[in-house]
Amino acid sequence: MQILSVEQGELHVRGEISFNNADAYYQQGLALICQQALPLVVNLAELERPSTLSLAVFVAWIRELPHVSDLVLKAVPEKMIKILQATDLKETLTYK
Repeated sequence: MQILSVEQGELHVRGEISFNNADAYYQQGLALICQQALPLVVNLAELERPSTLSLAVFVAWIRELPHVSDLVLKAVPEKMIKILQATDLKETLTYK
């Protein structure tokens, strides 16, 4: 199974983003994002162990795009929502 794939117009993130693979997620994700129409929904339903490192990868993707609203996070795990609420990232990231 791929860690990232585009299905039905959404970027699906799978597995756990760790220090060992964060760069691979970033590089592969950015390549896929650049091939898609924007805005793009990033589906996190299959993300394992959401963390601040996961958020760092998503923020890095957003920094490469023309507008912050070009990525919309979907199926955001409760733990990640709590991290967003505890930081100023809730104003930066769009999620539903």
